[in-house]
Amino acid sequence: MTAPIKTWFLQRNLNAPGTLAEVIRCIYDSLALEYSHVLAQLSEIPSLELKSLRIVGGGVQNEFLNQLCADVFAVTVPTEPAEASALGNMINPFITLNEIENLEEARIIIKNSSQTKEYTPALLENIQSIKANYKQLKTNKGKSK
Repeated sequence: MTAPIKTWFLQRNLNAPGTLAEVIRCIYDSLALEYSHVLAQLSEIPSLELKSLRIVGGGVQNEFLNQLCADVFAVTVPTEPAEASALGNMINPFITLNEIENLEEARIIIKNSSQTKEYTPALLENIQSIKANYKQLKTNKGKSK
């Protein structure tokens, strides 16, 4: 993917990432900015109040991306267990058998018996400008200069 990423930048007369580290950082930044873009769209729904972004499944293992998401969104990012789906599937029969009262109690049990982490946002300079540039690039996607 290194070559297509560099080509994408060059076709738009933008500075392309030069090293593998810069390409990887570009991918991470793009992921976090896209998540932020979608979060901004969702926050426009009047009845929806977004205070955090929960990360579940295998993504919880990527601490760098989780912190970057917290920083870019400027919201807390709590993680759930890496095996959230398996735990959910395992706990459903207990709810059915009334061994666990409800889904909320099940969530508490899973949280108390699993490793979770919460990422707190750090202030990023020029983040609004970066988001605006990203949105502009999305608007002009596919258009080479």
